[in-house]
Amino acid sequence: MKKKLTLEDLAAMVQRGFEDTATKADLEQMATKDDLVALEARVMGAIEELATKLSAYMTVVREDYQRIQGRVAALEEQVAELQGRRHRRAV
Repeated sequence: MKKKLTLEDLAAMVQRGFEDTATKADLEQMATKDDLVALEARVMGAIEELATKLSAYMTVVREDYQRIQGRVAALEEQVAELQGRRHRRAV
């Protein structure tokens, strides 16, 4: 069964609608287009700075990885040599 809408109910609904409506002061406090453009420029600058730092970091990591690969290869050769010596002694 539908509830009947009274004049008081309708007035309360309209009043709540006005309470939720932005005022001129509210609109003046909102960010302007210039504010948003400036914010976008700052964000893009921060992203570019992070990208540059990440690129430099990746270069260092790549160099470290290559250096470690070389050390591991040298150690593997030494182990193989030691194993060969041990194998020759056992025979």
